Amino acid sequence: MTGSRGSSSRLRGRLSAMPTMPLDILFEILSYLPPGDLIQVARASKPFRLVLLSPSQSALLWRRSFALVPDVPACPGDMSEPAWAHLLFGGSYCYVSALKTSHLLSF
Repeated sequence: MTGSRGSSSRLRGRLSAMPTMPLDILFEILSYLPPGDLIQVARASKPFRLVLLSPSQSALLWRRSFALVPDVPACPGDMSEPAWAHLLFGGSYCYVSALKTSHLLSF
């Protein structure tokens, strides 16, 4: 009987080479993802983060991703496409420790 742990390690093994794929193939695959999903891929590992957050390498990919979502405002000139995607689709994160957060949230 195979447990979920065994199948996830097999899957991880199969996908572990994905960040090392040629960029044109990787970008072709990722070009079908909307911005929120691209953010999640960028958060998945350091190699993905380095490639997807590099403006010189991934600006076209992010623009293609935004085109998949109707009625998304254009990226402001003073922001990068990944930063704009994070603002619109990245969800909320608290960068303050729990101790400090409790003081900030007390009324």
